[in-house]
Amino acid sequence: MLFVLLFISVEGLFFCTGYLVSFFQKAHSDKTHLNAPTILVLGESTSAESFIDKGYEFSWPHQLKKLLQENGYCFEIVNMSKPGTSSGYLLKDLPTYVQKYKPQISISMMGVNDANNLWLKENIHESFLWNFRTIRFFSILQRILENSYDTVKLQKNAGVSFTVGELLSDFSIGNINSYSEKQIDLNLGRLQTDFERSEYLSEVATKLLPPINSFYSDFSNSIKFFKRSLVYSQNADAFEQLAYLYQYFHKNDDCFDLAKDMVSRKIQLEDPLLTYFSRCAYDSNNKEKWKKIFLNLGPFEITLSEGQIPSSTSEHYKRIAQYLHSYKVQMVVMQYPLRNMALLQQTLKEWDDILFVSNQENFNKELQVHRWSELFVDKFAGDFGHTTTYGHKLIAQNVLKTVLEILKKDTYIRKQALACQYQGRPL
Repeated sequence: MLFVLLFISVEGLFFCTGYLVSFFQKAHSDKTHLNAPTILVLGESTSAESFIDKGYEFSWPHQLKKLLQENGYCFEIVNMSKPGTSSGYLLKDLPTYVQKYKPQISISMMGVNDANNLWLKENIHESFLWNFRTIRFFSILQRILENSYDTVKLQKNAGVSFTVGELLSDFSIGNINSYSEKQIDLNLGRLQTDFERSEYLSEVATKLLPPINSFYSDFSNSIKFFKRSLVYSQNADAFEQLAYLYQYFHKNDDCFDLAKDMVSRKIQLEDPLLTYFSRCAYDSNNKEKWKKIFLNLGPFEITLSEGQIPSSTSEHYKRIAQYLHSYKVQMVVMQYPLRNMALLQQTLKEWDDILFVSNQENFNKELQVHRWSELFVDKFAGDFGHTTTYGHKLIAQNVLKTVLEILKKDTYIRKQALACQYQGRPL
């Protein structure tokens, strides 16, 4: 009985702590008009202030705000997009966003990071306990202790030695030629434990990473040192970085070998590794071999549904639509550049008040006169990528038309957007 009370107390403490952190965490909403109507943006890196060559103010949500002001309307645009997030996480946080910001309009462009759920579905029976924060905390603590056990044991008998930080202090970032592999090997000998050597190699690999959005960057040195890092210890950063690079550059065989390595080390699969590996599986010509890997990496059942919207994306979109509808928030669903809108429209056909924005025709038209690199900084999704400043402008101009349509029909929001412009400072 005492153990149960203690467990409930600890669980309650974690819950309250998480709630307080979430409550005090500020969104990048760029408030300028306290009485303005609010647009809530839901998305991931394609909508976040990331991968933009001229700064966050050139993201499409920020550009949309400027375009609306040029048309005589002021809006607060709360951009809750987070790089690497999935529709499931956005759904989980939606009630907090709606209660806190009380939006009149919600614009979503999401689902590209749900590839993991194209085949993976949590096994409720096996993962139920994982819902408890206490279980997750002690599981993570156990892994930390397991990883650091050898370090503590060896350090007791170690004399004076170098630290990882000291050995990295004179490293020339981004230039392998100024810091030879011979020097790196020498430094490895100065460290006392395999855990430190793994950490050192992972840091070297990270420092050698060129900009991810460069078409001509050479990532081979970083990949090499991340792989060497894993020889010494199961370095979480090395696993994550390698999985990201392999899926980004469509190195599916290397990605599969990395996943097999995790199985052999009995490492449980969690996000974001779950997303990275599933993208590799999505691109693979042999999805059956990935089934066995996923079954050994965590409590997941495998279901294939190619040629469709991932089942989780579809379900999350429906639940988001239902929630927004219950709070009378106008939902705008936007499709990614170059992708067809028909499947999303079919998924959400139950709600006749949802407005859809396609970015297929406008981007196809621009690609007839512009190079790919003028619209996208990469090709991470295969059929599209993170957009340049110009690409963000195209999205902002496109969704502006829909917002203006809403204002024509909704006199209440229109009056709010017109009245508040005199009460705040300009952008």
